[in-house]
Amino acid sequence: MRTYRKKNGFQAMEKILKAMPENTPLVMNLRNKDFMEVLLAGKSDLAQRFADIDAQIVRQEMNRLTEQDITPSGRLKKVVNAPTFLQTLMSVVTKKAS
Repeated sequence: MRTYRKKNGFQAMEKILKAMPENTPLVMNLRNKDFMEVLLAGKSDLAQRFADIDAQIVRQEMNRLTEQDITPSGRLKKVVNAPTFLQTLMSVVTKKAS
């Protein structure tokens, strides 16, 4: 039965996936047209989509997670608590998308 098995190089792909940073597949999806249509939800670009995000709600969610002993990283706290949260978020996403 093994002689009919398709050889697809999965072991090599598994090594690549394990070595890749955990959020890379999400960033790579930004190049996928169908994914972007779903993500943008009718907006023309990511800047408009992120403009809909209320920074106060993000902070409340982070506080809620902290109360449940699920602590976000210090780096994430620093970014979200910054007064330029949305601008910083947009610059990171734009850099990763290009």
